[in-house]
Amino acid sequence: MTLFSSHDIREAGAQAPPGLPPSEEREKRGKSQMKRREMMKKAFFIGLAVMLTLALTIVAFAGARGKMDLKAGDEIYACNCGESCGCNTMSRNPGKCTCGKEMIKAKVTAVESGKAMLQAAGWEKPRAFKTAGVYACDCPPACKCDTISQAPGKCACGVEMKKM
Repeated sequence: MTLFSSHDIREAGAQAPPGLPPSEEREKRGKSQMKRREMMKKAFFIGLAVMLTLALTIVAFAGARGKMDLKAGDEIYACNCGESCGCNTMSRNPGKCTCGKEMIKAKVTAVESGKAMLQAAGWEKPRAFKTAGVYACDCPPACKCDTISQAPGKCACGVEMKKM
């Protein structure tokens, strides 16, 4: 049991003992520290959420390049060299295949495990093209050519393709 409170000491003109702030000061300082801690916690969790979202976005789109998701009826551009050509270049945009020849517009007739059957004007029968490329367009994400190939070279946009 104390005889005098810090309030009584201040009223009497005396000062509180050195090193111990008055209770009101301590309370004020404690509240501001708590606010600071809360703000730091919020900032930490917001930063963590942003980083997690960014990481998930990168992971989600990492597999998007190098593989073409096709369904019967889709129209794409494909290498027109013939079945003996091993480049198997396909793109959503017109351009040249990795062999350097113009690609032809073709229609997907069927999709099987890892292969799409394509039919184009002038082809006697549908040709099989791999839907996963060894090389893929290395254009910025805004580019939608989705060029894939089994051989190195430039994509339909003219950018050097990247090995997957």
